[in-house]
Amino acid sequence: MRRVIVSTVLCVLLISPIAGICHAVCSDTLNNTSWQCNSSCQFEGTGSECMEFFSSGPSNKFNQFISTFSFDSGCVCTATGSEKSPKFDQSNKQFQCVEELDGTAFVGKFSSKTLTGQYFDTTGDQCIYSCTKRPGPTC
Repeated sequence: MRRVIVSTVLCVLLISPIAGICHAVCSDTLNNTSWQCNSSCQFEGTGSECMEFFSSGPSNKFNQFISTFSFDSGCVCTATGSEKSPKFDQSNKQFQCVEELDGTAFVGKFSSKTLTGQYFDTTGDQCIYSCTKRPGPTC
């Protein structure tokens, strides 16, 4: 948390005059947040889950926990650019996560108060999520 605050302050005070250098990525905003979610799944119907984002886990970027899932998911911010000029882990509002053991995936986007996304797995099941930000970092 201190690293994010210090880098943000340095960016604003020292680098901002050089336009375009400072760019927050999605992990800066999502880490240490929790979200209350409703889901509608193709095979399993509707449900309610809590989703958390945190730094320690399978990914060296950031990680996701969904209260009804068995394992944590490793996440990255969505890449931008092109195949010839990729910018990995650069999106400030979109992310992708893969569950640690069984390969289920979650693709999402968020704003300051809402998060939406789609879950899918190797069996072909898929769910649509709609979430609102909770006041604390944990479910």
